[in-house]
Amino acid sequence: MTELRGRATELAALAHASAVAGRGSGRITIIEGDAGIGKSSLLAAARSHAAAHGAATCSGSADELDLARPFGLWFDALDISNAATDPRRRRVAELASAVGHGSNSVIDGAPGERFVVQDALLDLVAELAAESPLVITLDDLQWADSGSIVVVSNLLRNLRDVRLSVVLSLRPWPRRPELATLIERAVDAGGHLVVLGPLATDAVDEVVDDLVGATPGPSLRRLLASARGNPFYIRELLLAAQSTGQLVRDDDLVEMEGPDAPAPLNERILRRISGLTEDAVELLRVIAVAGGAVDARDVVELIGRPPVPLLHTVDGLRRAGLLTENAGLLSFQHDLVREAIRNDVPTTARAAIHSQLAQILIARRADPVAIAPHLAAGAATGDARAIEWLQRAAQQLAPNDPVAAADLYTRAAELAAADVDRAAGLIADVVRTLAWAGRFDDAAAHAQRGIELAPSAPAQRRLRIGLAEVQLLAGRVNDAVAPLRTAAADEVDVEVRANLWAEAATASLWSLDLDGCEHDALQAIGTAEQCGSANALARALGVLSRRMNLAGRIGESRALADRCLAVAGDDPTAQRATPHLYAAMSLWPVDPVASGVLLSEGLARAERSGIGWALPVYLQAMVSSAFDSGDWDGCVTHYDTARVLLEEMGDLDELSMEALVGVARFFRNELPRTRVSLARMMERAAHPQARVGGEIYIRWLEALVAHHDGNTAHGAELLLGASEICELIGAPHVQLPFLVDAVEWGLATDQGDRALDRVRAAEDLAASGAMPIHRATALRCRALADRRSEAAVAAVDELRPTNHRFDFVLACEQAGVALATEGADAAARSTLEEGMVVANAMGAHLLTRRLHSALRAAGGGRGVRGPRARPTSGWASLTDTELQVLALVRERLTNAQIGERMFISRRTVETHLVHIYGKVGLGSRTELIEQSAGRV
Repeated sequence: MTELRGRATELAALAHASAVAGRGSGRITIIEGDAGIGKSSLLAAARSHAAAHGAATCSGSADELDLARPFGLWFDALDISNAATDPRRRRVAELASAVGHGSNSVIDGAPGERFVVQDALLDLVAELAAESPLVITLDDLQWADSGSIVVVSNLLRNLRDVRLSVVLSLRPWPRRPELATLIERAVDAGGHLVVLGPLATDAVDEVVDDLVGATPGPSLRRLLASARGNPFYIRELLLAAQSTGQLVRDDDLVEMEGPDAPAPLNERILRRISGLTEDAVELLRVIAVAGGAVDARDVVELIGRPPVPLLHTVDGLRRAGLLTENAGLLSFQHDLVREAIRNDVPTTARAAIHSQLAQILIARRADPVAIAPHLAAGAATGDARAIEWLQRAAQQLAPNDPVAAADLYTRAAELAAADVDRAAGLIADVVRTLAWAGRFDDAAAHAQRGIELAPSAPAQRRLRIGLAEVQLLAGRVNDAVAPLRTAAADEVDVEVRANLWAEAATASLWSLDLDGCEHDALQAIGTAEQCGSANALARALGVLSRRMNLAGRIGESRALADRCLAVAGDDPTAQRATPHLYAAMSLWPVDPVASGVLLSEGLARAERSGIGWALPVYLQAMVSSAFDSGDWDGCVTHYDTARVLLEEMGDLDELSMEALVGVARFFRNELPRTRVSLARMMERAAHPQARVGGEIYIRWLEALVAHHDGNTAHGAELLLGASEICELIGAPHVQLPFLVDAVEWGLATDQGDRALDRVRAAEDLAASGAMPIHRATALRCRALADRRSEAAVAAVDELRPTNHRFDFVLACEQAGVALATEGADAAARSTLEEGMVVANAMGAHLLTRRLHSALRAAGGGRGVRGPRARPTSGWASLTDTELQVLALVRERLTNAQIGERMFISRRTVETHLVHIYGKVGLGSRTELIEQSAGRV
């Protein structure tokens, strides 16, 4: 109990978190405090309490060297290894051992394996927590690798769904940005932050009584005050005083005799070990430098003495409470002792120990990732072998932890400084891995630094290509096009040239240089066909398909997309070209529902293949298809899921997605929320956007709000201008959703000539697009210009067999009003009622209200109830999809299993559950199962 004196409040909080988790609602507790303050003891107590109450427990502890071990903290906690008896654990280990394909391209090589491993870890935790309440303690989080921190962060999203208590401990420093973000998110998610302060005086007395069996006297109290209530410091002070014979018992008091001026902690620790044998001190110094847990075999080789007497020395140090041994690994009982001893070893001696240990590990053919930290600390400038092994370790790390890989590449570049070309090549690797991690500014800065080294032309070209690709990914597309085209034209390697042309085509598309996009894509296609690169060919075909789609040349777009799908096939590398995304976009004008199905397939493939960066891109496209097909619940769900991913991955902000959700909310009559969202988007729109549509769709939403507020002239100006911009840049298809409003509002103001010009633009688009949606839009525009109902009715007929439900409702409203104006009330009522049924199903309450008003004006709707909005809360507010998810939750399936059953992603299931919890006002999966019985 000594370690837990004075911690009753903290123990109660941990017991409460464990009990709540046992009842079905996850909890996270963060214990922050200085080294020696008692964090590890609290974690051990949390595990003991949980085990005594029937919960399963597991624990992991990070070490300084774990920063280069992807997911190392979780692998330790969950006993994950290739030798694990549990096939689930073996599968995670196998996924983590995957190595990236080694491409030098920032874009082509973007690894996704870490997302697959991350998801597998989350699924494993969910399955274990489903079997029994689970308590996981993770110690020394300040040393954890970035992948392990991301897993903790992702657990926060669905804590309510698992019987899980996560207890984290960390020091106040070092505080890396991702760790600071994690703590902030944990607190926002209802987590409990426990800051361990110094022990109170009565608790200090109890600690002294535990250790020496007496109460401290005045002199000893003065000495103990210097420990500032830190249990470890208190223990060290007492041990040091005992070792010098300065503690004297007097009945129930223990007093300090002699000088009581306390020495610094490090000095006291070193003084305490100074009485040990020379062999013992040498052993402690070697282990302190070598790391947190050192293989006894390596220690034997490092010391260079026979193993038997050496292990005898280890036993003595264990009895003295300095070392501990577990499965052949030696470590210190406390990190502060290790740090004090390590810091006393001269820098040159430390480097020599690290270097020698690295050579031992290399000879033993150890994992390069385990060798790398020692090489980084011990190698000298110009050490070719160290550079090679650091590079090898970085290549292995890159798929799962690109940030750690970038650190190793950086260290290798420092060691290779005398060889400018080699250093430049390693810096190019830094650029690539930082870009994969989403740290675009850092990547660009390294690229510039490498260019300033003035390496040879090939090395210079690689750096400039890397910089251009970073600019492309960061959304600074105008800075990327010219360098990529130049590099493609100069490249000798045919396959590399094909990929560079494909990247140039992508940059041209995003920068709206659509003619340039077509040129670059055709160059890529020709070159890729020459060398047989399926990846470059699939990407170029997809980009060219999108270019044709934007131009309204749907037939050509479909043919190119079909070819893109065929070329990609099941090739995992070619799947990085996201062929299903381009195919679905080309299919949208034909059938948005079928487009959504294709996007779902592409999303599932991306998840299985670990193409993490593509997940939010697919979801953003699914927002569009769901919007147009009238599945506005799905539209919002895809948006919320994509936002989580964008935040998690640091991906580009896609405003067109939020704008479409804003339009859906507008027509659902959620005007206050729409206005807030619009204001936020307009503020962010000042920043460069990397994808087509952001600014255009924001204008559409702004125009809708302006028109609703009675400012039709402003709305007309916004939409006419947006339509003209779309035509000017060669992307007339983008204007399709708002073209009719542009014409109607323009004709109602002094912008008649511009409006009539937009009618002609709609008819041109219908001729090139040749789809029902194009013909219907042109007919609706012509009906407005001619003030006749025939064209409006024909538009309804065009749209009726399609899944363009939003446009169908608007066409019904327009045709119904036009028919009523001409006195054809019966036909008007029939058309308006048809539109009203669909609008009700969509939840488009503003449209339903408008249709009902028009219906009454046409002599219908007497005695018929107006729009009936679905409740926004309670069990009756759940959508059909949410009810399906709930039914599977009641079958005790995990989120991953529900996703497999419903053919949707686990993240989408999580989003549905977040919506369900909010609607029914419950806080855990257990409550949801219990309370839903008999209600739905």
